[in-house]
Amino acid sequence: MRNAKLPALIVIVGVFLILLLGKLGVIGFLFHILWPFLLLGFGIWLHFGYFRGRWIAAVLLPAGMIVTYSVLFILCLLFGWGILRVLWPFFLFGIAAGLYEWAAWGRGLGWDKAQPIALVLAGVSALCLILAIASTHLVLLCFLLLATAVGFAALRIRRG
Repeated sequence: MRNAKLPALIVIVGVFLILLLGKLGVIGFLFHILWPFLLLGFGIWLHFGYFRGRWIAAVLLPAGMIVTYSVLFILCLLFGWGILRVLWPFFLFGIAAGLYEWAAWGRGLGWDKAQPIALVLAGVSALCLILAIASTHLVLLCFLLLATAVGFAALRIRRG
């Protein structure tokens, strides 16, 4: 009889602790900070399931996307959500990474069609990232180019 009540007591104490931590705001704070890591863990779990032979290769497509997006969201938590103005091409890169994983490790499932699509998407996302970086720092880039031109002109006048 004594042992039969122990699991119920553990469940009641566990529910009480969860409710208490929720009322104190601890669970909300932890979830606010740790949700990208939960997403990263889910993506790694999907990879692990495929490589253990439990799931088919199609699970690698969302797994690659989830891991890429969770790394992006971790960067956003560290440096602020304004960084998405520059890093938005990683959403395209996530699709490319997932597609490439599916095509590379799921041989015989359309590798010849999926690989070029993944590489083109990765190239487009890299080009968009370069343009996004250049557009956010365009004023600084123009100033540096103008200062360099003035510096070369001043050196040319001195020598001439």
